[in-house]
Amino acid sequence: MEGIDPRVHIDHVVLRVSDVPRSVGFYGELLGLEPVREGTDGATLAPPGGDHPLIVLRPSTIPGRAPQEATGLFHTALRWPTLGGLGEVFSRLVHARYPLSGASDHGVSEALYLDDPDGNGVELYHDRPRASWPPGGPGERVGMVTRPLDLNGILDAADGSGAEDVDVGHVHLQVADLPAALRFWVDTLGFELMQHFGSEAAFVSAGGYHHHVGLNTWRSRNAPPGAHELPGLDTVAIGYPDKDALGDAMRRLDGAERLPAGVRILPVLA
Repeated sequence: MEGIDPRVHIDHVVLRVSDVPRSVGFYGELLGLEPVREGTDGATLAPPGGDHPLIVLRPSTIPGRAPQEATGLFHTALRWPTLGGLGEVFSRLVHARYPLSGASDHGVSEALYLDDPDGNGVELYHDRPRASWPPGGPGERVGMVTRPLDLNGILDAADGSGAEDVDVGHVHLQVADLPAALRFWVDTLGFELMQHFGSEAAFVSAGGYHHHVGLNTWRSRNAPPGAHELPGLDTVAIGYPDKDALGDAMRRLDGAERLPAGVRILPVLA
């Protein structure tokens, strides 16, 4: 099967949350996105001044925490185009005393990790120039690493910029069976394998990006999906650049033998 169009990307995600106004405060006031629609059935957030959705919130049937040891979301990764912008959102987190769950220098990017109020994982990151990305090992396209992040340097870079050009750079999913997940994302949808960590994690992309989709079994090997009534990831919308590419994606999905457990995949025209 031919590879995927290099312009394909993650368009937006749909999340189930316990308290929509509370989550609007987190993704809006704290992270800097802007609500473009709010109602009894949820809310949509976009970059300031824009109307293209990045995060769509839907109320969960049952309030509570997103299941951690289940297939579904590991994190949604919001990508800042500049280090100054990442520093600015980090300074807001520090001022609000909002806790991080991690922070890493991945060689290809600088990343902060946290959870939203329902326990849905979130990554905030900035890419380094592609020419500086570490080379991969045998059979790999890129060599992502995990090193301590210079948090003071991130704070010092804050420049007062907003989230106007933020997008969803990637999504990272918890899966029950890594080989089965790779068969779907690579063999069915046509994404390219960029890096592989044995039987535990893999990263795939379009167009040579370090990854549009991460897959891991760290907390979810052989696990069932999280309960759909609880908070969690509902939908990953994949953006296709034209009708031909979108039609190709729909045909690939029609022929898929197995879809990802607990996550809806929605091709959209971006």
